[in-house]
Amino acid sequence: MLSPPLRSLPAALFLFAIAAPAQAEFKIESPIVEYRELEVENAGSIGRDSRSAHDHEVSLVQEFAYGVSERWATEFEAEWGHDPGPGNGLRYLVNTWANKYQVFEQGSQWLELGLWGEYGRATEVGGADRVKLGPLLQKVIGPTITTLNVFVEREVGPGASHTLDSSYGLQVIYDWSKALSPAIEAFGDMGDVQHLPRFNDQQHRLGPVLVGTYSLGELGAIKYNIAYLRGLTAATPQSTYKWVMEYELAF
Repeated sequence: MLSPPLRSLPAALFLFAIAAPAQAEFKIESPIVEYRELEVENAGSIGRDSRSAHDHEVSLVQEFAYGVSERWATEFEAEWGHDPGPGNGLRYLVNTWANKYQVFEQGSQWLELGLWGEYGRATEVGGADRVKLGPLLQKVIGPTITTLNVFVEREVGPGASHTLDSSYGLQVIYDWSKALSPAIEAFGDMGDVQHLPRFNDQQHRLGPVLVGTYSLGELGAIKYNIAYLRGLTAATPQSTYKWVMEYELAF
């Protein structure tokens, strides 16, 4: 029998997620759909740099997702951001509707494959909407779980730049235990695929991660992902601290 404080934990997490929005820019998407599972996620990142023009880059997102079927999950996100440099403030940027489709039944093929698509509606006057598409790949080898996301993104509507930007996210987890496992993550934003900038003008990050899941029994589970990412190019903040906190409940 769970104690009263533990019984109240999911509700507290739900209220926290609403009260403290955060960003999932540095998030790895799994190709696996969790059927009939509700997810409330709070995530974000803070970039720090000794150069003032690159310092204090903040991105925040609040997400609500649900596994509609065995192959399809949908989610809604609200995003905030703080551009690097002095004099900038936190801004409410975009509302996003995202969808994930799991191509194969889990374990039926040598590689897990999902498809990702999202549409972001700008909230600021003059801001451009955006469309983002890409595959989600995952492979389990022994105790390691490797997941790769590759995306292309294009602005649409009035004020759009019409460039086709490319990005990636890579995660390798050593499945040590459900509560705590070490991992490595890498993220990159390469820019316009038609006119790729020099590598040093792109943004690339790499660093150690801790991930885990704590079961609350019939009340669901809490998942976490905490990372330190080191900038690999001059265009990237020297240090990025990122987190993903998620409460999930299956129906």
